[in-house]
Amino acid sequence: MWVARRMVSATSRRRDRVLRSAHQKPMPTFPEWWNWDLSFTSHAELRMQQRGVTEVEVRAMLERATGFEPNVVEGRFMIHVRHLQSP
Repeated sequence: MWVARRMVSATSRRRDRVLRSAHQKPMPTFPEWWNWDLSFTSHAELRMQQRGVTEVEVRAMLERATGFEPNVVEGRFMIHVRHLQSP
């Protein structure tokens, strides 16, 4: 019983933090393509290796994306994310 209560309590605290942060910054509405399947080209994999991030870390960052904006190249976008608490 104690374990179950402790888990509920931790979950409640986590939910409260999420709700507080949600009130601070509204989540943007991402376009339809945001939910498409994601695959990485060999060039992207090379860049990830050069920057010291894994595919798992990139996917996690994209799950927590805070916004996006069009890039100078038509059809491409800059995604606003954080990694290790840095923009």
